[in-house]
Amino acid sequence: MSEAYKRSNFSMTTALLAQATFPYVLMIFPTTFSLVALLVNARGPLPYFLGYLCVSLHSPVHSIILLK
Repeated sequence: MSEAYKRSNFSMTTALLAQATFPYVLMIFPTTFSLVALLVNARGPLPYFLGYLCVSLHSPVHSIILLK
């Protein structure tokens, strides 16, 4: 295989792994924040704000990864 083909293949594989991984990460974090807040009986908006932030970041992060 040529060097250009190897570089292209590695780049595409990296992009595919990022596209597959980031949506799960951005779904697991809000679930974890909400569960921890529930278990420790946390009061206040911070745990829920962090979860909301992760959910709202899903679309921009996914778009950036696709453009990469």
